[in-house]
Amino acid sequence: MPPKLWDLVDHESGSIVWNASLVLLNHLCKHNAADFRGKRVLELGSGVGHLAWGLYELGADVTASNTPLGGDLKELEQCVELWKGEERAGKVPAARSYTRAALGEPADAGAAVPGGAIRVVELTWGQEHWRDSPLSKEVAEGAAPYDIIILAEVFSIPEIHEELVWTVKQFCHESVVIYSMFMNRPFSFMFFSHLAGSARNLPPSVLCAPLRHRAQLALVWTHV
Repeated sequence: MPPKLWDLVDHESGSIVWNASLVLLNHLCKHNAADFRGKRVLELGSGVGHLAWGLYELGADVTASNTPLGGDLKELEQCVELWKGEERAGKVPAARSYTRAALGEPADAGAAVPGGAIRVVELTWGQEHWRDSPLSKEVAEGAAPYDIIILAEVFSIPEIHEELVWTVKQFCHESVVIYSMFMNRPFSFMFFSHLAGSARNLPPSVLCAPLRHRAQLALVWTHV
């Protein structure tokens, strides 16, 4: 059984890792791994990139996004480039070692599936910053839509819930699947109030798993 996880921990890069993202990765690896191979995946708010890297190792074509505000984008870029270099050198990428250790598993558990890809792009949520992201141009030019959207621990600042909902809507279509994991804080579900108020063009269901404080994993449920 994996150890109990605190909601966040310090990372060697100087940033933090939101452990809900690791729990989501663990869940997807154990129950949905085959669903990601060859799929286009967009993660909004990728942090330092552990979840995005894990999905890449499942064979997905992953776009990890973050804001340049506060240096978050640069940090994500540096981590992903470091892990790519380790992979090219035949080493176990630090992202995998860190994730496996956090979940109480050996670093070599679950070999990476070939055929995946990962890139880092700039994206600050909300209409005001939309044109600053290369993703806005891709959407305008009719790029293939994303099959899966990942929202891992991105509800922690209620003041930007509306901006997040607006951003999610830019990538939604009738067959998109959205996975979300978050700590069950008093204000977390305010996001779904904003989501309900912007229901048009959103997928019919969003697969979410609220994570209780210091608990391992709450039940997965479907928000309709």
